[in-house]
Amino acid sequence: MTIGIAAHGPNAGLAVIRALAAVEAVGRGAIGGFVSFVALSANGTVERATTQQGGSGALFGSGARAMPSAIAKAAIAGLMSSGPDRPEPLSQFTPAAAGVGLVTGHRMPNTIGVSGAFLNDEVLDLMHQGVTPEDAVERVVSANPDVDAGIIALSLD
Repeated sequence: MTIGIAAHGPNAGLAVIRALAAVEAVGRGAIGGFVSFVALSANGTVERATTQQGGSGALFGSGARAMPSAIAKAAIAGLMSSGPDRPEPLSQFTPAAAGVGLVTGHRMPNTIGVSGAFLNDEVLDLMHQGVTPEDAVERVVSANPDVDAGIIALSLD
């Protein structure tokens, strides 16, 4: 099972980690392995954490309890997770840009699309150009109808 989770609002960083931990507690299959986590902190920086094995419990050493406060309290956060040992860099699964937003998804959102760019990077680039997340995802998915990917995009607003 590959999963993408994103949240926007107070304590979004903590929310996405808790959501993943809940899925890991009941899910079966390829879960509890790699995690690529990204958050946009209150000061506008892109914060990342990754692990190849151990899922949410390994991400910050002791799971959500060990999350740095700035990351836990971030108002926009997302992650992608599945089984262990995925190709590096894990950040390829969760592109983000300060002042813009983030993209995550499931299956293969980092597939190269018809434009020659990774689908998730293309969505983020469109958002950087002022396109809404909804329209950016729609454009990229419509241009790549046979792609095996789900895409979630969040902007700062």
